[in-house]
Amino acid sequence: MAIQYSISEAQDVKWLYTRPAFGRTGRGLAESNFAKERRDWLAILLREVLQNGLDARVQADRPVEVKIKSVRLANTEIGFIPKLLPQLHLSRFNNSVLHQSDEEHDLQHFLVIEDFGTTGLIGKTDDPELDGKGQNWNAFWFREGEGGKEHSSGNGGAGQGKITYFSTSGIRTIFTYTVRTDDVRELLYGASSFKRDYEFEGHKWLRDAYWGMAVERESGTIALPSNDSKLIQSFREKLGVTRQAGQPGLSLVIPAAKEFGLEDAVQITIAEFFAPIIRGDLVVQIGDTRIDSGSVVCLANDRLSDARARELHTCTTRGFRDFYKQALERSRHGQLERIEVLNSAPELTESTFAPEALEKLREALFREEPIAVRFPVTVKQKWCPNPVSFRCPFDGSPKSGAGRAGHLATRPAHW
Repeated sequence: MAIQYSISEAQDVKWLYTRPAFGRTGRGLAESNFAKERRDWLAILLREVLQNGLDARVQADRPVEVKIKSVRLANTEIGFIPKLLPQLHLSRFNNSVLHQSDEEHDLQHFLVIEDFGTTGLIGKTDDPELDGKGQNWNAFWFREGEGGKEHSSGNGGAGQGKITYFSTSGIRTIFTYTVRTDDVRELLYGASSFKRDYEFEGHKWLRDAYWGMAVERESGTIALPSNDSKLIQSFREKLGVTRQAGQPGLSLVIPAAKEFGLEDAVQITIAEFFAPIIRGDLVVQIGDTRIDSGSVVCLANDRLSDARARELHTCTTRGFRDFYKQALERSRHGQLERIEVLNSAPELTESTFAPEALEKLREALFREEPIAVRFPVTVKQKWCPNPVSFRCPFDGSPKSGAGRAGHLATRPAHW
């Protein structure tokens, strides 16, 4: 059966809508399952955004920087909106809503999230069927339940977190501008993922649609990203995107975004990502607040109470933060005891330590002081298609190894 399409224009790019072929239609269940998490939508969004940035980090000696801000399109610029969101697209969205309402979506309000020091969405853009190493473009746009992360840490690598990008938009639509490290191209693309398939003009349509350049292929029409420099420049200038050509990374633009409190966003960021921030792996700018290794401790002490940290289902209380900071400093300065690799826990006895080291540890415990011991961990090797590195949460040097695909302990709660 030939797949049927409908295209509506938006400047030199188009919205591509798809009619179902043979098979099931209806509502996707992944979002309902994902919504069962204890965290609210803002915590899920921030976790997805910040973790994706860390997983796409280019250089181990340079931090990933993520900027988050709300942008309101000036009244003099509202003529740009139909180029992204034509009335036909909004009508289709309304038809996808089960219970029609008079709710007005603020199409002048955009949430802009940009990461820097990352790879961008690398991989082939003209073959949606490709999977595997380096195919982050396809994993981000066309896969559900599959991570698009080259070095997934396990903290959300299943690929369902992307759902929250669409659910953050009141019209379930997003746009991205990416500069890629593999070919240094700058690409503009968009997509919508309505909650359910819908009827429009007498036909059933699938809930997913894509905004790009329509190209005919043997299998049907596909939408490719635009690299039109004039369109990209207008997109950047009007929507407050700060990335320039030559700055690799991803800029995510969410129209009609849900409102949230900046203070909440700061608290969630500190509670969830205190470890990579204080290590210098991550810098986050939320509005006018910059959270980095030099400011995170003071910000946390001023703005994240222990009760709030627990309310956010994290362990990042003040006591834990002090412990982690002290452990990090001791590790960096070599102020710890090291032991040989143990094959099992029962092997840990007094004889594991040199006599002088053991006495030193006993004296510290007698004075009720913290002690620091580094325990090497043996990880059973399993088949893994990609090279793997492991990171001790208390230092910044990756360790070669084999096992699950990712950096261990991006957040300390998983240790």
